[in-house]
Amino acid sequence: TNPTTGTFGTIKLDCLTTTMASLSVVVQRFSGDLRCAKADGATVVLRTEFGKRTANDSQEYIVLPNSSTEASYSATFDVATETLTSIEEVANNRVVVSFLEVSKGDKKKKGDTITPLGSAELDLLPLLQNTTEFTTTCTLSLVTPGDDTAGRPTLDARVTLSRPLLSAAQIEHGNLLTISVAGLFALPDSWCSSATPAPTFSLSLPVPSSLDADRTVTMAGGVVAPPRPLDDVTDLDESDGDFRAPDDAAFRRDAMSRKPAVRFPNSNLRVFLGQDALQRLLQRLPATRVLPVEIKRIGPPGAAKGAKGKKSDDDDTLYHGVSFVSATPLLYPGTSSVHGAYMLRPYSESEVAERMRQAGPDETKTAKGPRKARSALPDSDDAPSDSRMFVNIALTLSRPLVARRVAASLAAQVSELIPPRPSLPRVGGSEARAVAEYETQVASVASMLIDEYRRAAADEDPRAGDQIRNKLVYELNSTGKYHAIKEQLKQSIIKVVREKFLQVSSIANPAERHAFLTHLYVFLGQHMRTSLSTFFSFAQPEPAAPSLLQASETIAGVAPAQRLLHAAHEAEVLEDPARAAAVYQDLVTRYRSDVNAWCAYGSFACRAGDRDRASLCFREALALSQTHLPALLAAAALAALADQDQEAHVLFEAATVMHPDSGLAWIARALYYDGLDNDIGKSMCLLEARKTPHGASGQSLYLAAADHYTSLGLVELAQRALAHEALTPTPAMCLARARMLLASRPRPVDELVLAVEQALETDHHRAELWAILGTALQHTDIARAIDSLRHSLDLPEPAVPNPDTMLLLAGLHLRRGDFADARELYLRYCHAAPSAAGWEGLGVACFRLGQHQDAREALAESNAHDNLNPQVWAYLSLVSIKLSQPLDAQQAFKFATKLGLRAGPLLDELTAAQTAAGFGNPFEPSLPSA
Repeated sequence: TNPTTGTFGTIKLDCLTTTMASLSVVVQRFSGDLRCAKADGATVVLRTEFGKRTANDSQEYIVLPNSSTEASYSATFDVATETLTSIEEVANNRVVVSFLEVSKGDKKKKGDTITPLGSAELDLLPLLQNTTEFTTTCTLSLVTPGDDTAGRPTLDARVTLSRPLLSAAQIEHGNLLTISVAGLFALPDSWCSSATPAPTFSLSLPVPSSLDADRTVTMAGGVVAPPRPLDDVTDLDESDGDFRAPDDAAFRRDAMSRKPAVRFPNSNLRVFLGQDALQRLLQRLPATRVLPVEIKRIGPPGAAKGAKGKKSDDDDTLYHGVSFVSATPLLYPGTSSVHGAYMLRPYSESEVAERMRQAGPDETKTAKGPRKARSALPDSDDAPSDSRMFVNIALTLSRPLVARRVAASLAAQVSELIPPRPSLPRVGGSEARAVAEYETQVASVASMLIDEYRRAAADEDPRAGDQIRNKLVYELNSTGKYHAIKEQLKQSIIKVVREKFLQVSSIANPAERHAFLTHLYVFLGQHMRTSLSTFFSFAQPEPAAPSLLQASETIAGVAPAQRLLHAAHEAEVLEDPARAAAVYQDLVTRYRSDVNAWCAYGSFACRAGDRDRASLCFREALALSQTHLPALLAAAALAALADQDQEAHVLFEAATVMHPDSGLAWIARALYYDGLDNDIGKSMCLLEARKTPHGASGQSLYLAAADHYTSLGLVELAQRALAHEALTPTPAMCLARARMLLASRPRPVDELVLAVEQALETDHHRAELWAILGTALQHTDIARAIDSLRHSLDLPEPAVPNPDTMLLLAGLHLRRGDFADARELYLRYCHAAPSAAGWEGLGVACFRLGQHQDAREALAESNAHDNLNPQVWAYLSLVSIKLSQPLDAQQAFKFATKLGLRAGPLLDELTAAQTAAGFGNPFEPSLPSA
């Protein structure tokens, strides 16, 4: 073939009988200014060439400037089909249509004068894409270009082939590889001289030709050319290569735009790969990972003779180099190209063999037979060994070697692993009516009880409150009115159970029954308070001065699910896992169709070390929403840690395919492949991660992954992520490591303290580091822990202090007996994040300071958030004793013991107070014990 378009081996793709076809090119019209010598009507003929063949010239056309000429010129060439040679001839040769101006000779001149005006090139690539006909509009390249504003002339043509170029099997199983070379850059100065004759350059690389052999394809005729400006910044945006460091960008930009470079006449070379060749490529790439691209500088005949140390058989080769192009991205699903700038180094047969892992003779033979071992040409003065020459090359396939999985396919696999289930049905309207009826019945019972109380108090002294209440209770029990009240409420409660909770059958499991009754009790209590508040609203006094209860917002505007999540988080901060587990269980019991509730419970179970329960929670979340990213990533990580690789692979892949813009999903999948020593999968995921918004922002995806796994308590995966960070610790890395150590179970206190102290040496104003230090020391050095937490709150950044730090610090002050400091911090905390724990701490601090009325109000507010805490009821009983309220003290003590108040300092203190006051315990002398 034409040396400017490449040289190929002669192996046929298939052992088929050659079948000829007619390639027809019909020029339909051309228009624009051809820059003819004769301006008032030039005579123009068209000539068509394909490869080295030339068709007959067209008829003569009279062409006027800037006009459109209809034409019917047809040129035909015979081409073979279904062979490697014929396919690549069509792929790499363009049909050239030349425009020639004919000047008629006069009497003195014999014959006509032919003047070339320009030409158009027709790319025949569509004929390799399962078509036999296409039309195209081409721009002409003129010998005498016009000005930029005139617009270049164009040609419209139709190309047909009498039969398909490729067989059905070749179309289905074949692939077209395009090798694009922008040039060879950063040349030595001596190569840029204007020596005559100038050396030329060739580029070659091996490609598979069959199951057991390669062939070498060559791009020849390269010459040193003047510098060209970069088209745009995308010229420097390589997906791979040897010059990807930030410092390399300026060097490459200078070399590519300001210095001479080697350019090839035809910078694109197309190679057809049949089914066997593709199979060989897929077998070899996972092992070799690279393709060696050889570049030679070839002088005129005899130029290399006598060179010092010259031992090569290529007598005219002045320089022989090689670049190793990373072909790994071609194995990524859905990836069809790789491009980059690759360093050129002196050729060494042993190095090439090692990089290609050629262990035997079968791996070294090519289409032309076994290659001889060659040594690198010695360094010369004009090609030093430390040269930074590089070739900018791209390899592009017509379709990916490995197809990308589609979302629908992965969704089906996820559904097979975790069958989806619909959310629980909701009965419209009936739920609200059932709740409203219950509130109405509560108001009715309240009205009846008021009437009964008034009758009981009619003949009594109004100051004898206890006597009136005792008389009322006796009346209700002795007359059957109490039973009637229960029956009146019972029917409305049954409706609530059926309509609100959709519970129509008995619950056999004791634990489930207890959980359901607890939930029902809380729900009914909340709506009872709502009904009573509305019923007694007429009797509310005028607004008084602000009290402690007005220190924070009420809970009315906070969704119940958010209150439960906040309560569970508080329990974890206060290191009360049993309480946290109970709240999370309540959360998923109430919101069984909320995917976020299941994810929150699963995350807690992970942190608590119960990975089996965590896996069940995340699978439940995926059953509700099969594309939920946090659930996919968490379930995948747990499957990987349990050595369930098939399930982990499906879930990680689903996360990235369904959420391709998530840098966290890609980096988590990369870490999974890293654990399997799957370098190809890992590098593919890292490449995709850098394309995401998170990756493009410059933030460390590994640190994001470490924080993600730390939040789940998966410390081993967080460690794996941190291991990929820079060797020199950065403040962000030190913080991530401190978070990871804090989440470790058991917590390595000494190692954690040391890590935080080292981090504070360079990042002294990081509030979170001081908070982590205080958390780590809370059980071993309370004074230093308090100082660290206080310092964290005093720092100017962040502008809003962390409520968790306030809660923890307030608890330490309370533990140490600093009740005034504890009261101040709990009050601040209730302003920022009102909750049962905050109000409880505030109530206890006020009680210890002797502020009993404030304590009562704070504890009552805590009960409004959570009325199942026995400690709160115990303190309410203590407060009532101090305020000389016997009935309230007894009632609070009943709830405290019923809810499981255990023996301990609080119970001892309460018993002593009851003994001293002479009231408060309605039971017999024996108290509950552990």
